[in-house]
Amino acid sequence: MYIYVKTNQKMNRIILNNKCNQIINPILRSSSFFSTTTSLYSSSSNENHLLIKRRFNTFENNDNNNNNIYGNLGSSTGQKLELDEYAALKRQFTEMDVENFAKVSGDFNPVHLNEEYAKTTRFGNRIVHGMLCGSLFSTLFATRLPGSIYINQSLKFMKPVYINDTLEAKIIVKEAKLRTITCRTVCTIPERENEIVIDGEATVMIPRR
Repeated sequence: MYIYVKTNQKMNRIILNNKCNQIINPILRSSSFFSTTTSLYSSSSNENHLLIKRRFNTFENNDNNNNNIYGNLGSSTGQKLELDEYAALKRQFTEMDVENFAKVSGDFNPVHLNEEYAKTTRFGNRIVHGMLCGSLFSTLFATRLPGSIYINQSLKFMKPVYINDTLEAKIIVKEAKLRTITCRTVCTIPERENEIVIDGEATVMIPRR
């Protein structure tokens, strides 16, 4: 007898012996086998029965797809998040990222897409869309606090971000209530001595803890 553990990425086949419970229980507790929604199947002879379907909302599991996210946001066990909990990630936006964002958003400003034009501006080169950089905050909220919903977001674009710059985006809890949190949202460039390029604030509604 064996079981299949199906995740978003692949199907895992696991051989079982007579002590099935001793094997299954650790699997169910292991984040490495589950993403957001996971189905566990059993196959014996010609049978294929759905045994269990579980939904995971903990940040450890969601980080499988965003394993460069770090920080302690979401790790507290109380009903409310703690002040100064944070989550952060580092990301580079490539030329293809910028072109794809232009297609999706309809923002074809030549300062983002036309190198010759960009050289004539005060920036001296093509820059990344500000809203593309700001989208990293949404990534952090969705990954560490799955099910959270934006209420508002303010952004101040302070310095240009160039293609292939390494950005560090961070959200930091500044006010915590049972159903909402307010966070500082900031992007810096470590290679420029952590120069702040975007600063702002977001309020999001969070699921019950």
